[in-house]
Amino acid sequence: MTMPMHNPNNDNPITYGELPEEGNRMVRVESCTEKVSKAGNEMLEFVLEVTERQQGEGYRIYYYLVSNNEYYDTNVGSLLRAFGHDASVRTAPYPGLFMNRKAVVNLRHKQDPGYEKKAEVKYFLPANETGLANSAPPASRPAETPHYKNTDNYDDDVPF
Repeated sequence: MTMPMHNPNNDNPITYGELPEEGNRMVRVESCTEKVSKAGNEMLEFVLEVTERQQGEGYRIYYYLVSNNEYYDTNVGSLLRAFGHDASVRTAPYPGLFMNRKAVVNLRHKQDPGYEKKAEVKYFLPANETGLANSAPPASRPAETPHYKNTDNYDDDVPF
């Protein structure tokens, strides 16, 4: 295993593995969390890891799906198709749809002035074109806790 690459002036967390070449790579969703962007928009933060004995195996890529922008609907459809979900059913994305699932992405290199070169997702390939079957059912969205407005009608005589 290679040593972690880290630039203390870089906003991105530590990555492991060698920088993968540009092109198509299989990735696994290592984590997906709901967050709020700096502009105050809801977003999903993905940590994708290059997998399966490819050049760049172990390299982590950060991808953000931010709501309330002009590309949101297109990006949601691409993500759903890449992970084998029916994109015609407009389900609001949540972390359980993607956790520990695999997809194929097209990577490109990016280097901002003063930062190390990094790989970023150019686009996701549809699962039906890659032959990738995500057989594990997605985790269901957690149920919301019921809120009781008026507790005056409840019987105080509880047998336990």
